[in-house]
Amino acid sequence: MNTFNDKEAAAIDLRPHLKKITVPTLVILGRHDFITNVAMAKEMVKHLPNARLEIFEDSGHFALVEEPEKFYRAVKGFVES
Repeated sequence: MNTFNDKEAAAIDLRPHLKKITVPTLVILGRHDFITNVAMAKEMVKHLPNARLEIFEDSGHFALVEEPEKFYRAVKGFVES
């Protein structure tokens, strides 16, 4: 994963296309995610015109499993807003 993030990810940079996503977007991230780190998630949110970032402090890549109640509340609140 480190090799991908350090060497290959830049070759498939999709950030310029994020501005085309106009629907409200919830970006969920576990603080200890080994695939997508906090800086990456903040970068995504910066390019999404109508996005909100929710960081799960006690999760890695699987916030749905690791913090299910918080995940449910975050998604429910987002959908209802």
